[in-house]
Amino acid sequence: QVELLKELGVEEVIIALDKEYEEYGSREEKVYAMKIRKGIINKLLPYFTVSVMWDRDNTLGLKESPTDRGKEAFYKLFRERIKVQ
Repeated sequence: QVELLKELGVEEVIIALDKEYEEYGSREEKVYAMKIRKGIINKLLPYFTVSVMWDRDNTLGLKESPTDRGKEAFYKLFRERIKVQ
């Protein structure tokens, strides 16, 4: 999939997954963040600018994605996305 993105000329990848933790800052959230880092982000970083739409203030419920709560919630999370180094 990385090769396909490169062939398409993609420059930036924005990750917007379901929220799989109850509380920002919890051990559960940190474990999930590390899973995303190792499983997705590290594969993309050599080739693309990568950012993550990450719920830091309970905009989403458990198992909800940024698109589940409507346009305003999506744009809020988009504006506050975290750029990964």
